[in-house]
Amino acid sequence: MIPLANGTLGTLTRSRNSNVYLDPDLNDYNNNKSCRNNRNNDERLIFTNQLHKFIDKSIDSDLYKRLYKNAKAGWNLNIKILDESAVADMIKYSLDYERNKNYEEIQINNNNREWIYQLWDILMYRNWDLKKFEDIHLIPTNRSTLRKLKTPTKIFSSKASKYSFDNYISIFEKFGAVFVDNGFDIEWDKINPYIIKLDDIISVLTSFQANPSYPSNLDCQLQNNEISMFIKYLSLFLQQYQYQVESKLTEVIKRFPIFTEIGCNSPISLMSKDRKWYLLPFEEVNSYGKIIYPSQMGGFLDTSSKYLCYILEDIIKIPRLDVNNYWRNCVIPFLEMQSPKDIDIVVDKLFNRFPDILDERLKNDLGSKSFVPAGTLEESKQQKTPYKPTLVKPIELFDPEKKKVNDLFFEDERVFPAGKYGISRSFFDNKFLENLKKLGIKTSLTTDDIIFRINTIMKRKQSSNIQDFIHINAKKLFKYIDENWDQLTNTDSTIFSNAILGNEWIPTTNESGKKSFSKPQDCYYQKYKYLVCFVAPILEYNIKNVNFLKLLNWNIYPNVDMVLKQLTFCCESVTRGQSPKELELICNSIYNYMNLALQHNMSIFNYMKNHLKNKSWILCGDTFRSTDEVVIDLPDKLTGSYSLVTKLPKEYNEFINLFKSMGIRDEIGIKDLILAIRNTAERNENKNLSIEEINNIVQVLDHIVTLQMRITAEENDPERFNELLIPSTENILVDLRNIHYDDMGNRLDNEEKSKYMIAHPLVSQYIAKKLNMQTLTGKICEI
Repeated sequence: MIPLANGTLGTLTRSRNSNVYLDPDLNDYNNNKSCRNNRNNDERLIFTNQLHKFIDKSIDSDLYKRLYKNAKAGWNLNIKILDESAVADMIKYSLDYERNKNYEEIQINNNNREWIYQLWDILMYRNWDLKKFEDIHLIPTNRSTLRKLKTPTKIFSSKASKYSFDNYISIFEKFGAVFVDNGFDIEWDKINPYIIKLDDIISVLTSFQANPSYPSNLDCQLQNNEISMFIKYLSLFLQQYQYQVESKLTEVIKRFPIFTEIGCNSPISLMSKDRKWYLLPFEEVNSYGKIIYPSQMGGFLDTSSKYLCYILEDIIKIPRLDVNNYWRNCVIPFLEMQSPKDIDIVVDKLFNRFPDILDERLKNDLGSKSFVPAGTLEESKQQKTPYKPTLVKPIELFDPEKKKVNDLFFEDERVFPAGKYGISRSFFDNKFLENLKKLGIKTSLTTDDIIFRINTIMKRKQSSNIQDFIHINAKKLFKYIDENWDQLTNTDSTIFSNAILGNEWIPTTNESGKKSFSKPQDCYYQKYKYLVCFVAPILEYNIKNVNFLKLLNWNIYPNVDMVLKQLTFCCESVTRGQSPKELELICNSIYNYMNLALQHNMSIFNYMKNHLKNKSWILCGDTFRSTDEVVIDLPDKLTGSYSLVTKLPKEYNEFINLFKSMGIRDEIGIKDLILAIRNTAERNENKNLSIEEINNIVQVLDHIVTLQMRITAEENDPERFNELLIPSTENILVDLRNIHYDDMGNRLDNEEKSKYMIAHPLVSQYIAKKLNMQTLTGKICEI
């Protein structure tokens, strides 16, 4: 009963499986008959293989209208008003949808392309809701395919209202973009959500991100001109969305291989999440020298293009460092890791920036970085860089222009800035050394430096044959310490003190003039030279700083035993006939030492007095005398080189109290003379007396007799001459009680005389008589 468009009759039924359709607009029936142009807007012309689904428009008008009215009212018969769902089903049938539904794109031929264009005309004419068609291959592409209306990656159009993007198509296609066919030129609001125009940058980026292969779809290679074009495109169209670009889209931009790391040539993407990127300060874009920031920590991007600069700084928000931040955090911490060549490049630029950024923190940071080649003083003066130089910290180097410091080093020590950091020959081109001074290059020695110098001297003196030069160097170091002691010891340093006290580094000279090195405890300085020079090494330098003296324990006089050893050495040397040089000065110094002990330390004085008892220690002329052999006032007849008793030299008048305290008498008495003779006997034990000694003893005996004559009878002591010794004919001393005066002459033969101890012929009869000496005559008479 139903006349169909294919010329057959269809069945009127309630079944939904055999619906036939009327045009959605009743006017289409009338217009189709009256307007030839509208005849093209008829689905029957599109779905020619499905005409059995349409009511024949050639039926009576009243019948058509009645059917339309009932269908519109929703009757339950199978005649319906054509809608989007029905059209969608027809399209699917025409395109063999079931076979291709899993593909986003399908191939088409030219006939299909024309059919699609006609289909779109009718879709626009009907103003259908395109949501019903989203899963259908409806969009013709420029690569002879049909693409589903809605896909994760929308299709692109190179046409925009104000711009032509034909030159950009090849670039976008490298990123996986698909463009509509050039002939597909539809201006319809409902299709806009499904087609991206290139001036809609947000949609472009979103589509790239939606690509199933994202982010690998953006991993492609662009030519340099393509990179420049694409950067310009992004920059221009992103500017209108500067504050609306979501972070996820920013990530898309970072994936484009259009960026260049400074120092590299190949374009890169910013895809690494672990790597941080920065922009150079504006002031350093053309003056950074070389990027040395570790690549694993981050990198710096090129901003030579204003368009690229905008993208990096305003869109991606790559931080642009300021000058301070750049040099402090991205250069200085990594300076010492670089090659000498790269360091020179960077430091040159850094020093140019010093006037703007240098402060105490920077001084500390850079001053503690090893970047300066170290050389000898000569290399520094010539601005010569050693072969394979060692790079050291500025704070470890010394100012080559400070002579007092320079003199403390050996000529082969590399402790000065070398190369271009050395002493410039030009006053106007000295920025490297001048900046090193600002960074704390040393103009003086620290305690640690001095410890190192001491250790260096210790090593050198063991391995070098040039001891004189080491000796001179050590003396300069000692002098430097003395002159700068108060500055060196602002803080307590046990290590410093131990280095000075515990090492044999002090340049000393022994009694023979031989140079050596000593510990402070084993030597003395110039002030005490004459007190100990023969028993301890001497530093030939007078210390000025009292605190330094205290540390060395040289602020007190040498130990009394050392002084006594010095005196003993002098006495023994004179006895051997090897009188030391400057003997009088030495003895005067020792006597002064003793005099001070007498005044301030009686225990030391008494110790020395006991030690020197019965010893010859008083220098009288060119010999030493004991206390009992020296008197202050002595008759002229007892004076002489070989006299048993001598007069205290007038040079010692200032020490008169000392010598009196040591036992020297103002005048000599009989007992003193007797004791002097006995001391001679003790010194000459088991030895014969010389004629000079016998003569001296006889002179003493004569003076004893003279003194005896002055004694009154009441004062006379019969035992006064006990222990008096008389020189015998055998050149030995014999007790007065056991010796005889020879008054027999030739009257008694020698054999008989040999039975007795007989006084020496120099002993006069007068002396013998006054001493009540026994005579041979008396002895024989007794017999």
